[in-house]
Order: sequence, then structure tokens, then C-alpha cells
Amino acid sequence: MKRRIILIALIIFGVCIIVYSANFRVVGAGDCWAPRYIPISLLKEGNLDLNEFPGLRFAVIENSVRGKTFRVFNSPVLSGVLATPVYLAAKMFGLPITTTSIAYLGKLAATIYTALSVAFVFLILKELLSVKSAAFLAVVYAFGTCSWTISSQSLWQHGLSQLFLGIALYCLFKASDNSAFAGYAGAFLSLATLARHLSGIIAIIMFIYVVYCYRSQIFRFILFSLPAAAFFFIYHWYYFGSPVSFGSQWVFGKFDAPFFPAVLGLLFSPNRGLFIFSSFFLFSVVGAIKVWKDKNNKYGLLYRYIIVAVLIYILIVSKWFTWWGGHCYGYRMLVDITPLLMILLVPAYNLISKRKTLKLLFVVGVTLSILIQLMGALYYSDYWNSKLKIDKYPERVWLIKSGQFHIMLKKAAQRGWKVQRTVLMPRRHRHHHKQYW
Repeated sequence: MKRRIILIALIIFGVCIIVYSANFRVVGAGDCWAPRYIPISLLKEGNLDLNEFPGLRFAVIENSVRGKTFRVFNSPVLSGVLATPVYLAAKMFGLPITTTSIAYLGKLAATIYTALSVAFVFLILKELLSVKSAAFLAVVYAFGTCSWTISSQSLWQHGLSQLFLGIALYCLFKASDNSAFAGYAGAFLSLATLARHLSGIIAIIMFIYVVYCYRSQIFRFILFSLPAAAFFFIYHWYYFGSPVSFGSQWVFGKFDAPFFPAVLGLLFSPNRGLFIFSSFFLFSVVGAIKVWKDKNNKYGLLYRYIIVAVLIYILIVSKWFTWWGGHCYGYRMLVDITPLLMILLVPAYNLISKRKTLKLLFVVGVTLSILIQLMGALYYSDYWNSKLKIDKYPERVWLIKSGQFHIMLKKAAQRGWKVQRTVLMPRRHRHHHKQYW
């Protein structure tokens, strides 16, 4: 049975790699550019600064520390660091490492992170449902969420965060049979936080759960968290001069967005809404309500902590000054919690399977969600975000006639539905194909 489960997980992983890569394009934004160069810096100079890339400016900041000047990425670097084996393999096979090829190598790393997260979501769901149902919902997660159009398509922080959150949640579900897994979860929750600092919200809530339910595992949890914490403090001490001074801390004072417009935009707007791009997640709300009332569920308490984590995460993102996620497709700012939303879908899924009307609504929601993600994977470009100046006028996320879908599909139709094999990269790099080795 275990071999069968592992085989299914590997098949799901492989299918995701193929489908995520099948569009032969790299879709991202400025936040993805600098991490692509981190593996080159590691392999050539053994460091994490970007001093050797003076033309790279977006999201890169300059610090003078101990008489040295460092140019570093202003956000978590882990996605770039862990992409290094992909670049090393490319070098070993003689692939020219150029401005264009590293964009595709970065995408491949992101694709691997995201596909692995799908495999672990399957393993979690397998603990709660039949193998067949778990595999089906894993496929829904893979291709019906912005895991496809965001996390897998360029070297964002999201895919890695989703992977580590997925592994951590798998450990917490397994802890009901072997409490040691609750301690192991500390390693992956800390890594998720290291990959994307906002994931620390979920890590804190899950730690409280471990303290409440698995007190004997608190020391193990903290011990397994130490490597990621050590990396964080050493990296920031070396490049920023203090273990508690880091590039993305500038946003900490910018949780000042108007709450209600932001939360409504995150959940329901035509151009960013979670329940628009992945409408089947409405059943996760049903599942959350159902499991909260169920006092006999084996994992009832863990479900409740997951619900609290999701709500707090959404509330905090709704106060962030760029809650719409900048230039992107869909609900980028909420994509990290999609593994949690898939878990909350389970109690409703049991209900769906017994009622024809709910089953029909669910199938329609899943089908529309997959089509929306497919369109984004094939036809999304930055045109709509740039043309409508979304960062200056975020209220435009509510546009329909001149919205992202309308403009994107209109332009795709004008060129005969041809997929543009474009690589989004810094403007000054677009015609500069430097070879790094």
C-alpha cells in the first residue's frame, strides 16, 4: 500500500512538471528577477550578494557593512538558494547560462517546488479521504489554483512556501499516530517562514497548536527550527549588519490599507478574487463551518487551528499596503494558503459526494477554475497591469469590461490565439543576452 501511495505521488509530481512546463514561457514580475541570479553568485563566487550584476536593480538594495558594500535582494533569498542544484545540473550538461536561460532555470526550480507541494497535498488528503478522492483533489489543487499560474511559472517565494507548509501540515496530521511528527513540523514551518516571511503567521499558530496538544514535542519542534533560524540571523547579520535588520522590514509599517475594500477585493474582485479564480474554494468555507461544529472529528482541533490560521492570514494581508499583489495574475497574495484551503475542503467534499446538486456545482466550479488557470498559463502578460497602472489605481481590480480576462483574451484572439513565448525580465536586460559561463 505504501509503495502504491508513493507511486501515485510521484506520478502526480511528474504530471505537474510536464503541464506546468508545457507553455514554454516564463511568466513573472520584478520580484522574480533577482532570485534567478542568486544561484550563479553561489556557484561562481560562493556568496549571496549580487555585486557582480550591476544592471540588476529591481528589488535590489545596497548596504554598507563593515567597510564593504553589498547589493542584495530585498526579500527572502531561499527560493534562489535552493534553486542552485538546477543551475548546477544545467552547467554539468553544458547548457549555456545566459540571461534568457536562467529565467527558464528559475522557472524549472519553481515548477519543482510547486509540483512537490502538490504531491504532499495528496499525501495529506490521503490521510482524510480515499486514495482516489485524494488524487482527484490534488489535481484540482495543481491546476485549479494560482499554484499553476503564479507559483510554478517563475521564481517567486510562493511555491517553496507552499511546499514547506504542505510538508509541515502532513507532519501535524501524522502526529496523531506518532507524536514525534509534531516536532518534525518545526523544521518545515521555519523553512516556510524563511522562504516567505508572511508564512510565519501560520507557523506561529501551528506552534501554539503543538504547545497545546504535544507538549512533549516542544523541545524537538524548537530544535528542528534552529537551522532555518540560524540561516536567517547569520545571513542578515552578514549582509545587513544586524541579525534583526533585513530588506523586507521596510513593509512592516505599511499595514495601512483600508480593510473592507481590500478583503472584498482579495476574495471577490474579478481581477484578483480568490473565489473568482478558484471558485470551488467556496466549498472550503462550507467545510470550515461544518468541521468547526463537528466535535467527533479525529482531527477537529487541528482543523480549527487551520481555520484560525487562514482567517488571520487573510486579515493581515488585507491590511497590507499592496494587498492586490502588484503585477500578477489572480490572487498572488493568498496563494500560499491554498494547501490549507484544500484541507478545509475535505469536510465539504464528503457532503458533496452525497448530493447531486452540490456535486454539479462543485464540478462546474472546478472546471471554470481550471479553464481560468489554463488561460493565464497560456495568455497572461503584464499588459493589463501596466496599462491600467494597477499599483496606482488598485480599485481597478473590480473592472469587468476592461478587466484582465477581457483584455487578455481580446489580445490573444487578435493574434489567432498564438501563445507568446516571452520571458518577462528587466527592461535593460531584454536585448542583452550575456553568457555567465
